[in-house]
Amino acid sequence: MTIGTFLRNVLEKIPMFRVIPFLAALLLASQTSATQPAASGSIEGTVVRWGTGDPLSEVDVELARLEGTTAYRLGPLTYPPGEMGPGLLLRPTYPNPSDLLHTRTAMDGKFSFVNLPPGTYRLLAAKAGGIYYPAEYGQYHPRGTGYAFPLAEGHAMREVKLEMAATGSISGRILDEDGSPAARVQVLLFESSWQSGRARLGLKQSAVTDDRGEYRLYFLPPGRYFIGARADDPRKQNISFRRYGQDPGTETLSEAPMVLRTNESGDSIEETFVTVYYGGNTDPNSARPITVTSGAAVNGADILLKGGQQRAFRIRGLVVDVNGVAVPRVNVRAIPRNWSPSMIAPGVATDAQGKFEIVGVPAGAYAIRATFNAPNASLSAISPVEVSSDNLEGIRLALTTGATASGTIVFEGRTVSGQTPDVSSLRLNLVPEHPMFAAPAGRLTGNSFTIAGIQPGDYRFRVSPLDRVLSGPPYSPLAAVPTGLQNVYVKSVRMGGDDVLERGLHFQDQPPRELEVILGVNGGAIQGTVVDLRQQIVPNALIALVPAPTLRARIDLFKSATSDISGRFRLEGLAPGEYRLFAWKYVEEGRWYDPQFLGNVETRGKSLRVSEGATEFIEVPVLPEEP
Repeated sequence: MTIGTFLRNVLEKIPMFRVIPFLAALLLASQTSATQPAASGSIEGTVVRWGTGDPLSEVDVELARLEGTTAYRLGPLTYPPGEMGPGLLLRPTYPNPSDLLHTRTAMDGKFSFVNLPPGTYRLLAAKAGGIYYPAEYGQYHPRGTGYAFPLAEGHAMREVKLEMAATGSISGRILDEDGSPAARVQVLLFESSWQSGRARLGLKQSAVTDDRGEYRLYFLPPGRYFIGARADDPRKQNISFRRYGQDPGTETLSEAPMVLRTNESGDSIEETFVTVYYGGNTDPNSARPITVTSGAAVNGADILLKGGQQRAFRIRGLVVDVNGVAVPRVNVRAIPRNWSPSMIAPGVATDAQGKFEIVGVPAGAYAIRATFNAPNASLSAISPVEVSSDNLEGIRLALTTGATASGTIVFEGRTVSGQTPDVSSLRLNLVPEHPMFAAPAGRLTGNSFTIAGIQPGDYRFRVSPLDRVLSGPPYSPLAAVPTGLQNVYVKSVRMGGDDVLERGLHFQDQPPRELEVILGVNGGAIQGTVVDLRQQIVPNALIALVPAPTLRARIDLFKSATSDISGRFRLEGLAPGEYRLFAWKYVEEGRWYDPQFLGNVETRGKSLRVSEGATEFIEVPVLPEEP
């Protein structure tokens, strides 16, 4: 078959809108292959089971070339037929198909890649079936991240080792309050992550107990887990929870599961079910962690459903507009003020007279929220309530667009260049203490700003990306700080003369006072190297800078970084003051916000003082892996 016949046969199978990108890719590939010299690098290694050295066969190994060189460029961006189409947005670091290689380990666990051009690579391994957790080159822990590494021209990397951890399991029994087996109970598996300086449990997996009240959760990578259990409406078949990308999942029930119980007097009493946590009660903060190591089966994680079935109450009220006129078809929800990843937040729509009745509400503190999308605006109302021993009547919610706060940005100090920093890339937000409430965003006009749509509640003030606060899933990249703002730091945020960065802001019915954001322009910096006990450099170590104990409510003062392949790191834009610096080969990201965890390692951190406009050079000893 000639090349022309081959191309004709291929093109006949490709839709016309993909022919041009396909031909362009072929042309670029031919030009690239004609201009680039032959490659001669190689990578050879073995995939083994974590902690044992036992080889693993039938493991898929992927080698991605992330960066090329002048002589050996990355291959062309292509649109493989049937997989991608024109217009697909590809990230600049997305591996091109010609720079993404795959192989599979043999019986001895070995793999190899040959004829590799120089560049920057990433190496990963995965095995089908879920028995082993995916691995990456450069990990110190099965849940840690690997790192990209350079491969020089003609260099041969040998004896590379990828360790894969076997997944584990957690099993146990769920018992009713009388100690009898509880069948058909939802068992929920959670993991902890730190977001905006606070620990949040995220829902990862669920199971249902069998007729003996037993459950088993499996395919669990090594880590710390939390377990909860909740009896359920027998008509419900499964659980549904939301996850966005890698964000921790949450389950919010908009309709409470209800049962009727008859008391000794013959009265019917409405009850609902809430989650009971392993090692504690219905408070997620009381949950006891369960540690799963590689391949471990943790048995006997039993939960007694004490307090899991509670009296349910009703909340009745009226929704009106700013003129006091009743508004029909408004969504109203009772949101618990103590957030949990598995939460009953029952809701209902108002009737034709603007009235609502929410059922299935256990005792506790709530925010009754009404939301309504008007033709030209989003309207809402929030009212805090306490449910204790009876139904609530007469709740009145008045829909508004929310309050508006205004303020100014003030710079203190003088930059090296003498130029005032450009603030156009700053984002000013009010972050609600409760994740279910919206975060009002500010709008900048020069050095002035307004924040609209503020509903009553508790908030933290954020200046992004200067604060560099973890707010996403574990090991998600932080937003980059623009070059002109890298030495700028948040000095204070004042409202009515009070600094609100530590204590936060509370808005009720009164209009917000003027805000003043004070930014320092000559922040300090720390430049250092991470070493082990033998004074060997430690690449890919996690570094955390923690402020003095009296300032730890200022979560914007916490900073983190990862050492590069030479063990070096740099932290800049630091507020002057006293700090402690820590480095680990592995630690749960954000764990340094935990006061109890810090108390155990406080004296092992490197104490230092950051001065305005100065760079501190420091060598940091790596701490043992987190227990």
